[in-house]
Amino acid sequence: LKSGLTYHRYMGQPDSIYTLKGFIQANNYNITNNIKLDKIIIGDYTASFAQGVIFESNDNFSPRRTGFGFSKRSEGIHGDLTRSTQYILRGTAMQISIPKFRNIIFVSYHPRDAIINEDNSFSSLIVMQPRLPYGANGDTSKIFHSLIGSVNELTWGTNIRFTPFTGTNLGFTFFESLYDRTHIPQIKNTITGGDDISYSGDDYYLFYITNSADSEIASMDTSYAESPLWSDAKSYFRAHGFNFSTVISNISIQAEYGEMSKDNSLFSFGKHPSAFVLSAYAQFENFNLLTLYRN
Repeated sequence: LKSGLTYHRYMGQPDSIYTLKGFIQANNYNITNNIKLDKIIIGDYTASFAQGVIFESNDNFSPRRTGFGFSKRSEGIHGDLTRSTQYILRGTAMQISIPKFRNIIFVSYHPRDAIINEDNSFSSLIVMQPRLPYGANGDTSKIFHSLIGSVNELTWGTNIRFTPFTGTNLGFTFFESLYDRTHIPQIKNTITGGDDISYSGDDYYLFYITNSADSEIASMDTSYAESPLWSDAKSYFRAHGFNFSTVISNISIQAEYGEMSKDNSLFSFGKHPSAFVLSAYAQFENFNLLTLYRN
């Protein structure tokens, strides 16, 4: 048995805005001779699978995080004692294994910080340090709704891993996040300034050469949805894909393919936005070589 409790508040945040996490975890219970409950977690937990293309829960982006050397990743499910404040998973997660197979199932319900539009839809989730309801200036005339915990998210998913022999894994990951607001990115109206004539953000959006992320922002997904799992659901984000890894002598090879899902076909691929990562790592006594392909 294992449990943990953590409290965190960024400097500059109001006393009423903080992150409190706790969990209880049980490990290593034999259900039958061939079925083992590796772990079950109730409370706050982290989840990460394969290369993190499809699913990895944390607030931080690290472009040089290869998973080797000093940048190892915490794979699977674990009780959460990290300082993350936005992408928190709170609910229950369970890992069950039989010979050559491992299955993780997880369910989470937790509010997210988000930028709310004037029509009560939301433009985007947001990570803030410190977390301030109406920004640094507290201007309620330009921010239509408090950013803190402004949209609720119900997330569920699974990861299945097959190990035909030691050192080689094949996996499948699926998850769905449901939200109680429709997701309609309104960049000009809500984020870059709207009708405010004293701010020129609208003039530069999509037209200024240094705004290299504008094309990605303009391509953000819009979602209207209902779900039999949650009557309050108004939008969703769903992704699925496969991963592979093997070790041959002193070389490890790993790959993951993920794709957004805009229909109800769990195993339909090739029609929607996708991502692919392939890497190989060779370790010698005093030399190592990493090759990487990203698309």
